[in-house]
Amino acid sequence: MGDNGIREKVENIFDTIEEKARDAAKLVADKTLEIADENKDGKINLIDFLIKALKTKPIKVERAEYLRKSFKKYYDERTIEKAIETTPAKANISKEIVERIAQNAIALEKTVVTVSSIGLGYTPGGLGIDAATTVADLAQYYGHILVVMQKLMYLYGYPELELESENGNIDDETMNLIIMGVGTMAGVKEAAKFINIIAEKLAINVPKQILKKGFSTKVAFKVVKKVLNYVGIKLTKDVATKGIANAIKFVGGVAMGGMTFAAFSSSCDNFHKAIKDTPLSDSNYIANSNAIDVDFKIIEDELEKEFADLKDEDIEENE
Repeated sequence: MGDNGIREKVENIFDTIEEKARDAAKLVADKTLEIADENKDGKINLIDFLIKALKTKPIKVERAEYLRKSFKKYYDERTIEKAIETTPAKANISKEIVERIAQNAIALEKTVVTVSSIGLGYTPGGLGIDAATTVADLAQYYGHILVVMQKLMYLYGYPELELESENGNIDDETMNLIIMGVGTMAGVKEAAKFINIIAEKLAINVPKQILKKGFSTKVAFKVVKKVLNYVGIKLTKDVATKGIANAIKFVGGVAMGGMTFAAFSSSCDNFHKAIKDTPLSDSNYIANSNAIDVDFKIIEDELEKEFADLKDEDIEENE
């Protein structure tokens, strides 16, 4: 057989592999939809994997316990208890210490999520196993996202999130907050801006209902819709990529682990950057502000003004 014949044969082999990879990815994607569709709306979206993550294993970070454990090496009990009762900034916890603990928290979750992804990537099996592995991998990924999100929020002054990890049933306001957190991680600027504004209100007013009310406004739902559309496009690609990795065994778990590490690193860095310098984490800002109860209608009007350019039709164009 001449060189041309050999080349043609090799090309045919690769064409066959490529075709099988596409077919396998399509089958796995269809099966993945069947397994992952938690809210039964006939499509895969971020909410499905957040609910799946909450159902998979306990991922709630107890705020008091976490802050106590994080600061005990650096501060006395009285200071730590004040940080728990109010915020680390109000307890005059050093921003350098908070930064160090935050970076350690991110590094730990990066390692765990990557190792977990590599392990899942090597799972052998047929179509059902491949799809189940894809869903498990993504659910686990968002589980780690939720863990690091909680840790960073508590370090930088947010009140405790109400997560019911056993059945995934959480209230709409908390789900909106989580979705905006994921949006911030994904680089959606409106989500980061919204979280920053709420942090400013919390720094002045502190009551937890500010957090709940803020994420139930009309503006919040607009931003959430944009995040779901934006992240939904990426999620579809992730399902396809991980589906190929699980269906075509030569891709292997190491490649999946590498992809997961890069995505998770970028997400954590985006979120850390967005919340570490808000008024809620600034002891000088808090010290110079008067803690007063403000009519929430004023806050709602401010949000409407800040996001006046975010129109429903602009969001729908991205769907």
